[in-house]
Order: sequence, then C-alpha cells, then structure tokens
Amino acid sequence: MRVPVISKDNLPLMMTKPSRARRWIEQGKAIGKFDKLGIFYVQLLAEPSDAKTQNLVIGLDPGKMVRIVG
Repeated sequence: MRVPVISKDNLPLMMTKPSRARRWIEQGKAIGKFDKLGIFYVQLLAEPSDAKTQNLVIGLDPGKMVRIVG
C-alpha cells in the first residue's frame, strides 16, 4: 500500500509508505487530507528534498471483459 504525496504547491510527487507518511504528520512536516473520492493523501508543508517523479504506465486487458458461454 502506498500513500499519495503532493508538494506545498499542490504538485504531485512520488508515493510513500504509510509509516513514513505517519512520521511526517507526527513531526509536523506534512498534513493528512482526504480528496473528493475519500482517498487519503499527505501534503508537505516544506519544500521536498527531491522533486523527481516517475512516469506511470497503465495496461488494459480488453480480453478480461469477454465472457465465453458454452
């Protein structure tokens, strides 16, 4: 499980582990929020040490939706 992270300027960053997100909140480095869909995420209160992001790829399998009756 991963927790989404956004920067102080509302830019998406790499996800983090729940334990790290809890530690950031306890140390006052971030605040926890919920979006409109009810997904929990953390927003950093300070500038991140590294703002690199990774490209994501989504794969769809249309064959999964086909039902074979017989």
